[in-house]
Amino acid sequence: ILGPLARYLREHVGAGVLREAAAVAGLEPTDLDGCSLWITIGQAEAVFAFARAFFEDDDAFRAACAYKLAEGYGALRLVLWATSPQAVYLQAMRTMRLICNYGSIEVVTSSRTMMHARYRATASESRLLCLSRQAATVALPTLFGLPPAYIREESCVSRGDPFCDYHLRWYDQKRWYPSVLGL
Repeated sequence: ILGPLARYLREHVGAGVLREAAAVAGLEPTDLDGCSLWITIGQAEAVFAFARAFFEDDDAFRAACAYKLAEGYGALRLVLWATSPQAVYLQAMRTMRLICNYGSIEVVTSSRTMMHARYRATASESRLLCLSRQAATVALPTLFGLPPAYIREESCVSRGDPFCDYHLRWYDQKRWYPSVLGL
């Protein structure tokens, strides 16, 4: 969750700011690389709140939260190319518990190029945490060399709603090589 933002801060603002962001949350700068450390929602919120001051608006913050997202996937990105954005979205939602234990997500409807999903939080969340989740969600099609998805948010837990309601649309080209590879 924090890896892309940490990369952005390190490369565009400076390693000193990254150290400060980590210290605010009681972490080491290497803890923000996103590899394998579990952190509390409070620690993530502290990093987001500190980092937000370096961005002119929510769109810039959201872009930083998805900065070089593909690098975080490493070799797994090659496997993803044999699937589709829809398959990866559905798998990510089924396995969300592996990376987050403070919320759950359900698919309301889905097709090859669209999805309606609902996220329910088990703890209170700031708007910044929601924006970071949206950033990763929107950036997922870029792992396939496609443009980012479009997201329309109808409700948000950070605004007091019972769930976040997301409507996603993405472009997906017909590809034959997954079928050929499967054959």
